[in-house]
Amino acid sequence: AYGPVHLRAGVPMCMPRPAPDSPLGPAPAGSGAGAVVDELPLAPAHRRCCNDGLQCGGDPLWPEFFRNFSRLGFLSSNELTLPSPDSSTEEGPERCDDALPLRPDVARRDGSSRALLYAESCFEKLEPSLRGGDSGPRPEPAAPRSVRLLKAQHSLGKAEASLRDEMCRSQDAPHFDQSGAVLHLHRLADLLSAQGRLSEAEPALKQALAEAKQVFGTLHPGTLDIMFGLTCLLEARGDLPAAEELCRCLVEARGTTLGQDHLDTIRSMSQLARILEARMKLDEAEKLHKGVLECKEKQLGPDHLETLASVNDVAIYMESRGRLAGAERLTRHLLESLTRVLGSQHPDTLKCTNNLAFLLERQEKCKEAETLYLHAAEHLELLFGAFHDETLCSWYHLACVYEAQGKIRDAEMPYRKVLDGCAATLGFEHPDTLGSLYNLAAAVESQGRFDEAESLYRRELAGCRLVHGPWHEHTHGSEGNLIRFLEARGKKHEADKIRDVRKQAQIMHRRIVLL
Repeated sequence: AYGPVHLRAGVPMCMPRPAPDSPLGPAPAGSGAGAVVDELPLAPAHRRCCNDGLQCGGDPLWPEFFRNFSRLGFLSSNELTLPSPDSSTEEGPERCDDALPLRPDVARRDGSSRALLYAESCFEKLEPSLRGGDSGPRPEPAAPRSVRLLKAQHSLGKAEASLRDEMCRSQDAPHFDQSGAVLHLHRLADLLSAQGRLSEAEPALKQALAEAKQVFGTLHPGTLDIMFGLTCLLEARGDLPAAEELCRCLVEARGTTLGQDHLDTIRSMSQLARILEARMKLDEAEKLHKGVLECKEKQLGPDHLETLASVNDVAIYMESRGRLAGAERLTRHLLESLTRVLGSQHPDTLKCTNNLAFLLERQEKCKEAETLYLHAAEHLELLFGAFHDETLCSWYHLACVYEAQGKIRDAEMPYRKVLDGCAATLGFEHPDTLGSLYNLAAAVESQGRFDEAESLYRRELAGCRLVHGPWHEHTHGSEGNLIRFLEARGKKHEADKIRDVRKQAQIMHRRIVLL
């Protein structure tokens, strides 16, 4: 029911983050997959990441393992050249909707499709060793093996179809297995969630929960696991009142059946604390966060990853309440522990580095924040690629810290990286891309390169008019920025033209409102 520990990010993200997948089970003993990885044409950082996952006992069929292959599409061209797919084939860019890219809105990009095709070719080389390795045939899981393999390949649409076929065959079988039907519904909801289809996953998971209560009983561990999954889904959909109500029931049920000190009960309490925090029920959330941390330290030890995740939760909570000094102290302790336990280049360690840098930035300790952001950005780019959310977040905040110190020339490079990443992953018409255009324009203007700055300001205004409409506040702000810039350059006639367009838009808006 529980995946690997992933720390929450305290740093505001430039873009939304994908939901992590859950692991699919333990790795087969004696698997030869590590040797096959060494033979693949991977960039050094990705080969290291894949091998580390295998050496740590991670399942090679775990989706996170194969996400490393899909990230190859975002490596710089001097590291690796991807094969160009034939667009006339079924697997070309036109059919990339069957695959799961890092972000749903990246699926339209040719680069993402090429990366996924390359991941599939890597999988074909890995698959023989994954089937059995040196330890003989791998036991068949409860679900059809094709479902597991297709999910690992990120072909979740095909995996869903395979699972639905299996569900139909099960219903037509002479002896219908109700418990198997519940598990199928649970897996279907998981596949739908992994594709971002949360509105479809919710009724499937609710049906699975209702049937599990009838088949297994209300307090059965399987029923409670489904309840936990539904709580997470409701939270992800923003239905926090329903998520809170269900999570309270889950905490009570696990406390009754397992005891208040059982780890499953404590994990449910941690989930409830995060939901309460999101609902601004802060006093109760703080009490739960601290209680969870105390229990985990007692049962798991101070350096266990789940304990460290709770330290992270408390630190983020304290930051949200404005207790920056206390949050900084906890985050420093957390960073030291993660560096010791996971290493300085592990994604969670780098995420914690970002969190500490953000706390320092908020306290105007810009010099140390600059060092931390730069370290995190460089290593995240090596690990995940230049266009990953965490990478872009680090570059963006590094640019902000540079600006706060008056290092405008230094800020230009990270601003350009953020603009390139947003444009490549989101498109030029996305609000994040338009904001990045403005940031770069302001940095270029501050260096006296007025022609380039004017071009960037005009591009941003054109995008705002297209995306938001002529009377939106963002469009008005963009018009005001360009008017100010043009008047400062002595181009009053051009500034007046923009004013006239804005006045006409305001008049038209009033007429529409009156109608």
